[in-house]
Amino acid sequence: MSGIEWNSWIGTVAALGIALVSAAAAIGLVMLVTSLVSRKVAWVRDVARRSRRALFTTVTVVAVWVACATSEPSQAEWWPSLSRIFLIA
Repeated sequence: MSGIEWNSWIGTVAALGIALVSAAAAIGLVMLVTSLVSRKVAWVRDVARRSRRALFTTVTVVAVWVACATSEPSQAEWWPSLSRIFLIA
């Protein structure tokens, strides 16, 4: 078996899973660093608290966009429209 065929819908699901796990790891790393720094610098705590949802949403949208751009949906005729929506979001 040669592995996953990325230009299929199964490959898209696998790419989405990998992208979302990577995004969660990146967010976890950023939150760990900010929690360690916020013990010394009070304003970092406020910035981290206020930007948590925005960071999560942005990283998730970018992860889904990259996963779709590297798999089956990128070859569909509706992909340019969806890619434009991701760019606006």
